[in-house]
Amino acid sequence: MRKGYQLPPLMFDAEELAALALGSRMVRGWADPALGRAAERALLKIEAVLPTERRVGAGETAMIVPDFHVPPAMVAPLGILRGAIRDSRKLRFGYRRADGAGSRRTVWPLGLFFWGETWTLGAWCELRGEFRSFHIDRMAAPEVLDECFESVGGRSLEDYIRIAAS
Repeated sequence: MRKGYQLPPLMFDAEELAALALGSRMVRGWADPALGRAAERALLKIEAVLPTERRVGAGETAMIVPDFHVPPAMVAPLGILRGAIRDSRKLRFGYRRADGAGSRRTVWPLGLFFWGETWTLGAWCELRGEFRSFHIDRMAAPEVLDECFESVGGRSLEDYIRIAAS
């Protein structure tokens, strides 16, 4: 969305409010701190404009997301990766495969995927010349490069998802 974008007036039913509250809690529990704070602010803005009788429903739901200790390696790079994806900037990092072998990668970051216990980055890998999925807890020193990439046929997020699903 554009900076300063405003939504037209909206009203949510009880189920929609519960979904928003749960989603906000999930983001706070499993994403990077900056995105967690943004989710909290968004929910507070929604609650602030709700009729009084609806506010309780938005803040309370029987669906709980416990505050687990998420390892720092799991969430620390998320803000960096989100910024590189948003700005279409190449990313360089060290990577350790599951078998322990290491390499240095330059990628076109396309999307972040949460699998319940781990995050992966879907990207076009310049070293391999194909799409790859990288576990973010196996990345070392991710660096956003000044060089941008443009979405070209065969190398977009949509292409990545289509190929991964086939």
